[in-house]
Amino acid sequence: MEKLLEKPEKLFLIICLFWGLIFMIINPPFQASDENSHFWKIYSFSQGTLFFKKLTTDKINGIERNQIYTIAGDYLPFGVVQAGWKNIRLKTRPFEKTNLQETKEILNYSLEKENCVFNAYTVPSYTLISYLPQIIILKLMTFFNINPGIMLYILRLCSIFLYSGLIYYAIKITPTQKWLFFGLSLLPMSLYQASAVNTDSIVIGLAFIAVAYTLNLIFDEQNNKIKLKQINILLILYTLLCVCKFAYLPLIFTYLLIPDKKFENKKQKYYPFFIFLFFNMIFLVGFLFINSYLSANLSEIKANAYVIPLFLKNPLILVKAILKTTYNHFDRYINGFVALFGWQDTRIPAWAVNLELLILLIFSIFNFKEDNSTKTLDIIQKTFCFGNFIVIYLLILTVFFLHFYIDYFGNIIGISGRYFIPIAPLLFLSMQNNILKLQTNTLKICCIILINIILLVSFIRIVYRFYI
Repeated sequence: MEKLLEKPEKLFLIICLFWGLIFMIINPPFQASDENSHFWKIYSFSQGTLFFKKLTTDKINGIERNQIYTIAGDYLPFGVVQAGWKNIRLKTRPFEKTNLQETKEILNYSLEKENCVFNAYTVPSYTLISYLPQIIILKLMTFFNINPGIMLYILRLCSIFLYSGLIYYAIKITPTQKWLFFGLSLLPMSLYQASAVNTDSIVIGLAFIAVAYTLNLIFDEQNNKIKLKQINILLILYTLLCVCKFAYLPLIFTYLLIPDKKFENKKQKYYPFFIFLFFNMIFLVGFLFINSYLSANLSEIKANAYVIPLFLKNPLILVKAILKTTYNHFDRYINGFVALFGWQDTRIPAWAVNLELLILLIFSIFNFKEDNSTKTLDIIQKTFCFGNFIVIYLLILTVFFLHFYIDYFGNIIGISGRYFIPIAPLLFLSMQNNILKLQTNTLKICCIILINIILLVSFIRIVYRFYI
């Protein structure tokens, strides 16, 4: 046990796979947020579709609307569509229940590749890279006419293995704050999303590896000078993260935390950085154009055409919306960060949320034996981390505001607390210190036990939500 505690990455792997596989099995098909839309988009990508198709009709998913709509989606096999809509009644309805018989029906649907129907759905701002492992696996499954329900569970398995591998490596390579990465990676929300079909497993994994590799370059004592290969690896990691989810582009500025003395000269440090930053900006502009005009449905285009001129005329509208939203939705963001299951409609008890936050705080402010107390960021680097976290937070809210996700009271809606998990290391690194040192394993063991208790509570809550 003592040796296992000295290797947080191995302990993480055991706990992650144990609870991740349980969440994968117990969570009903398509009952993580937007899981059906992600599944449909992965299928479209696997068949060679790069963008949504558009259809002008008075029917949406076969239902007459008595109005003409231009909707975005794709032609998909009937079985794939049928499986994704089967238990949609559970969405945001906490008192609706399912059972194993309904899951069995979904698992028995035939693929029906020869019978394709137009299916309207949207999963904004995701690229091929976001789903690459799943696309390859799904492409192979279509050759063998695997049932859509079985496809979903195999993709879930792929997701949890991808997540566990990425995080294992992140914890292994970081020279400091290993237990902080351990705690963030075992948040109930992190594991729940990693055990479902979405982009969170690769986004969180890439973000954590990029930050961990940055810390490695900052504190690497065996290599006084950073090589060009290491610079390129780090900047490629940040670029892949941006390609997966463009709102995390500012994370690339974490690269600037590396001291100038680690480079041969300033040219070696800044030239590659600005080249990759320029590439990311070009990609961002091009992708936003494609996503906003070539792949969006008519209502989204109209919304953008309304809110953007309004913002340009009076930017203070955005400031007011961000402040109001932060105040009114702070509790929801905290819950979504720690644990908000289903279609963001199922919470765990408040005491479990608060206990999880306390554990993360302990991991961030205490120096354990595995975290060399000399390897801490200075006050300028900590301030930079905190500032970068705030910038990305504001960017996420701004993106949703510009897409006109606003309720009647002027709050920005559609944002989940899980969106802040990839940037959480920046927030907690700003609390790092080299004063509070712990050489015993007592507190560490208590935190590990409590993490598993909270995961057990999460399991019970999921079972109660969907089956009892």
